[in-house]
Amino acid sequence: MKKVIEQINIKSFITKFLLVVPLIDLITSICVRYFSVSTTLGTLLKGLFLAILIVYIFVKYKFENRKASTIFIGALIIYEICYVLLNMQIKTSSILLLELKMSLKTLFGPIIAIGLYDIYKNEQFHIKNRYLSYIMIEYTLLIFVANLTGTSFNTYLGGKEGTIGWFYAGNDISNLLIGLFPLLYLHTIKNYNIVNMLFMFLASYILLFVGTKVALFGLILSLVFLLAFSIISYCFKKCIFELKKRFVVLGLLIVFISILLPFSPAIKNMGFQYNQNIGNSESVDVIDDMVFSGRSEFRNNSINYFIKSSDTNKWLGKGYFDPDGNEYKLVEIDFYDIFFNHGIIGFILIFSVYIYILLKILSLIFKNKMSDNFYLGIGSYILSLLLLFGISFYAGHIFLNPAVSLYLSVILINLYYKKYNPNSFKEKKNNKITFMALHLKYGGIEKFISTTSKMLSKDYDVEIVSVYKYPDDCIVKIDKSVKIKYLLKENQLPNKDKIMMCLKHKKIISLIKELAYSLKILTLKNIKMINYIKKCDSSIIISTRIEHNKILSEYGCNDSIKIATEHNYYSKKYSKKVLLSCNNINYFVVSTNDLKQYYQNLFSGSNTKVVKIPFALDNMPTASSKLNNYNLISVGRLSQEKGYTDLIDIFNIVSKSNSKFNLTIIGEGQEREKIENRIKKYKLESKVKLLGSKNSKEIQQQLLKSSLFLMTSHTESFGIVIIEAMSCGVPCILFDSAKGALELIKNNYNGYIIENRNKEKYAKKIINIFTNKDKLLEMGNNSKKNSMNFNVDEIKREWINILK
Repeated sequence: MKKVIEQINIKSFITKFLLVVPLIDLITSICVRYFSVSTTLGTLLKGLFLAILIVYIFVKYKFENRKASTIFIGALIIYEICYVLLNMQIKTSSILLLELKMSLKTLFGPIIAIGLYDIYKNEQFHIKNRYLSYIMIEYTLLIFVANLTGTSFNTYLGGKEGTIGWFYAGNDISNLLIGLFPLLYLHTIKNYNIVNMLFMFLASYILLFVGTKVALFGLILSLVFLLAFSIISYCFKKCIFELKKRFVVLGLLIVFISILLPFSPAIKNMGFQYNQNIGNSESVDVIDDMVFSGRSEFRNNSINYFIKSSDTNKWLGKGYFDPDGNEYKLVEIDFYDIFFNHGIIGFILIFSVYIYILLKILSLIFKNKMSDNFYLGIGSYILSLLLLFGISFYAGHIFLNPAVSLYLSVILINLYYKKYNPNSFKEKKNNKITFMALHLKYGGIEKFISTTSKMLSKDYDVEIVSVYKYPDDCIVKIDKSVKIKYLLKENQLPNKDKIMMCLKHKKIISLIKELAYSLKILTLKNIKMINYIKKCDSSIIISTRIEHNKILSEYGCNDSIKIATEHNYYSKKYSKKVLLSCNNINYFVVSTNDLKQYYQNLFSGSNTKVVKIPFALDNMPTASSKLNNYNLISVGRLSQEKGYTDLIDIFNIVSKSNSKFNLTIIGEGQEREKIENRIKKYKLESKVKLLGSKNSKEIQQQLLKSSLFLMTSHTESFGIVIIEAMSCGVPCILFDSAKGALELIKNNYNGYIIENRNKEKYAKKIINIFTNKDKLLEMGNNSKKNSMNFNVDEIKREWINILK
């Protein structure tokens, strides 16, 4: 069972089911109208959906991760047992089955709500608004086609006007359409085009011609609320970018509805009912009867019945059928019907779920700034809930109808999701990309940011948000079209070197000061980045480090595409941290097939898609090295994992065999002193040059003067410096421990791979390469050809496939 459940993509399953619900409702209507079946396909499919949802939650999650569902369903089972035992005393088994069916229809909504709540808490899952809009469009088109073909059913039997397409009940379909109408409006504003505008007008037309008061007043109230909300949003300066669209759409809808309103069936029906009531001398309150359609009388009858019933019935409910199998007349106000039919305990139990989630939403509303509650998306969802709860007070058929309570539950969880992630509805500039950077000093990550930002800046507005600001002569070259935002001041930089100096020289007071300063910087760098990402209006945000993945996951706007890029090779401990940092990431981009396969297995079962996109080389030189000297070169950060002390050991062997060899090392880092000491130990000061940090142009110049690139890294995620070397026609040699770079080098084709970090074999291979000049030139040509696979145009195409 667990293996089967693990294979279910719950997001896809729920979304696809919701999209076919309109067709299920259509088939149910046909079955009831023409075949008079007691158990329809719709009932069976919705029951099956509910069962799968419950099984998924209880098998997939541990108790602490499904606490809400476990407590509610446990209480529900106890209640149902008591409910059945009570009814068994006075009702037959056939009536009991009917009671259970009606009871489960009522409980369908709250079970779905609590189930979705636990799924969201575990998987950050919600239904995208566009899918709810598509559902609204499905209902609208099905009714419109039925009307167009003249095959639509009438909303009422005799006297009144209105059509409901091929669906069964006017109240039910009115409730569905009104509940989803604000979400279709939201979709239209967010995706502003003529097609969506036409669907808005078509939906308004259908609501006018259904003929129910619910549809008519719901439509009018929606427009009034949305107009008022837009005005308030303008005052709070929220979504200014889209306000023009909102006023245009609302203005056109108001004109459209004003023209059609006098001809709408609902207006005619109210006039017809008013005339009937005036002519009826027994009508006590014409207006009350016309508006509430006799529900006041039904309510009073139910109250009298409740007062006279036994204490057991008051606590557990009277059920839906009397002992003879006759169905009790519903008040058609859900709160009354659930209270009378399920008793005090059932009423509290059923509405406890909705109240629980509503209280959480309210706490988030009051917790956030008041102005943050005036984004269109939040307002649209609040309006949907207000309309559905309002209808349940006025006309019912919300909580007792599985089709409507299903969408009510989805809308409720979506609003909780949006309020839990307060940036969800912030205004988006759809052509903007933000790169998150720690700094822009020379390094592999920084080269990736520089190259990729420049590459995408021709099609997008690109910005880089960097925590630290180093002097301009220390940073990688950033294209002029790319904006840079620094979060800390230029003098607010990491002070690890100063701390190490204080420790080395035992300067206690200075050490305390540096530690305090370090704590301040570490705190500021997180707070500043969190605050920036909270307010970030970019449609695409790309992180480059684990610490930024976490911030993007937790605080990034959920309407943005969130992309994490990985620049380190994996280990079990490290990859676990990566996984935990990507709870709410859409794409995880790696640079090699090996990394892709590893992380695909690691992310299996999550919503994060792993994609391989190699690094691009944006400055492909036209010239190539002539490979006519004994110059060796290595480029990289002077850190332990790069293995530069091993490189000096290797070069010592090579130098002893032939004094013509020279070695140039470009890069800066903490290992510099140790490397210098190793050079002095072998007396290689005249043969080895440590040039420090250089920019891309200077590195290229040095590569064009060299004949062989050397890499001695212990680990490597990709090795962009190898591509840079190959682009200059320079063959490469490396250890097989640099796993991420192995895909770039093919033995005896464009370089060599040395196994087991064998320094003697590495040195021997260097010496042998220079004894065969023709082979060296051949590998240089092959290196140049291979580097063409990493040109900007090829890599850009892969990025655009994701971003589009």
